[in-house]
Amino acid sequence: MRPELFAIAFALISIGSAFSQASAHDTDTDVIATALRFEQDGVRIAEEAQRGDTIISMPVAHRRTAVAREPIRFRGGLRNGAAYVEAGAHGYFAGEFSDIAGGAKMPVWCFSNEPESPDANVACIVNSGDSETGWRVAREPSNRYLPITFTLSPRGTPVDAPALDEQAASVCPDLRAEYVLRGRNRIAVDIELRLGGERVFMVGVFRRLNLQSDGTALLETPYGTLRLATNGDRVLITRTEVPPTPETSQSGDSLP
Repeated sequence: MRPELFAIAFALISIGSAFSQASAHDTDTDVIATALRFEQDGVRIAEEAQRGDTIISMPVAHRRTAVAREPIRFRGGLRNGAAYVEAGAHGYFAGEFSDIAGGAKMPVWCFSNEPESPDANVACIVNSGDSETGWRVAREPSNRYLPITFTLSPRGTPVDAPALDEQAASVCPDLRAEYVLRGRNRIAVDIELRLGGERVFMVGVFRRLNLQSDGTALLETPYGTLRLATNGDRVLITRTEVPPTPETSQSGDSLP
């Protein structure tokens, strides 16, 4: 399946709670393909996998990125004036979100103050559209590199409007999307999609691949179809189809 055929429906910000339900998708990689692009080089396919092992590791990068020209500081509260996002931090556009009532779309950006560290947390901000508070802190992103939900308090901490230079920038070294084997039984193989080593909390990231008459299951990926053959507590992996080269262009959209 070509990567450009994957699509994402941006999810919800949960107001006053940690999570909200996202929409279902046709395939599990629908959750990443609009915000992220698949890179051409560096795909790794295992020859076999047991429960918890990675079947295929796919290099990805955010489509729309920027570098903070100035610090993004807290406005008000105990940390008034302190930098929430440092100047020079790398950020990515996470999408336009709405609250659980389906209100106005709110753009969200997330930043890493330590873009060379794979363990660094991200700092996310949302333009709430409120004329008094404007941009605010969006807490508890469900995934550091593709958040589906946030916690946003009605009195969330306001921050400066971001001054950004949109350009190619990485928020994590060697960011990857991975299919991981969750288990198998006599009729199916269960897999899970992860991003940056973390679960993507939404419907569709867990998949059950039914076994065919020959005892194998087929897993479609942006890099081709993989055949998974069960063998005891393992699956043996072979590539059966090689697709066109994944597109790698950078989005040129402007800052919302």
